[in-house]
Amino acid sequence: MKTIISIVEANVIQQPFLTQMLVDELVNLSSLARKLKPLIDSELHTDVKIGSVVMALKRLTSLLQGQVKIQSKKLSNIYGDLTVQLNLCVHTFENSKTIILAHRELLDRLSGVNNLFHAVSRGIYETTIVISEKYDFMLEEVFKNEIPLIKVNNLSSITIKLAAEYANTPGVYHLIFSKLAWLGISVKEVFSTTFEISIFIADKDTALAFTCIKDLFVQKKPHINQHS
Repeated sequence: MKTIISIVEANVIQQPFLTQMLVDELVNLSSLARKLKPLIDSELHTDVKIGSVVMALKRLTSLLQGQVKIQSKKLSNIYGDLTVQLNLCVHTFENSKTIILAHRELLDRLSGVNNLFHAVSRGIYETTIVISEKYDFMLEEVFKNEIPLIKVNNLSSITIKLAAEYANTPGVYHLIFSKLAWLGISVKEVFSTTFEISIFIADKDTALAFTCIKDLFVQKKPHINQHS
């Protein structure tokens, strides 16, 4: 059964920035209530009172703030590392019958190389490879016969290592990405394993993004690796 609070929640949750503004108490609830009223009237087939919508927004704000506190507490208790890698580039190629062989050749060439960052993600239609810019020439030589889709230079990565007990905690990724989005930081690529997530961003955003994410982790001093 639809209610004022359920309709308000359904519409607000679809707008991440509005959700964050409610949590931070940056929204005039009366103004937002007037904006939502026509939609609520239409779905409930009645003329609801503005005061009722405001009360629903207050209840939702309180709920959201409680969820953020719980998520923040869970993140702050994660015993993990933050690792920063600099000077990276990302290549995306169209999948082909030979792309696995090309990647195998790249791995052979890179074997024994120190201070190297290399990651690969294969999708249904394309494969993305991240590599230290120092060895980018090697990747381009090996993949010269593959079909390139996009290449992005001047990237950095922030790798977050999660404790095992938090790997399946709902909302962990959302809290991280919402904070980055709130600061206007564009995430260029994301790779993840069970207990790690690597976020790739432009070099110019590294310091701000690192500070943003670091504030979520308080038990262990972050470790920074810089590769040229």
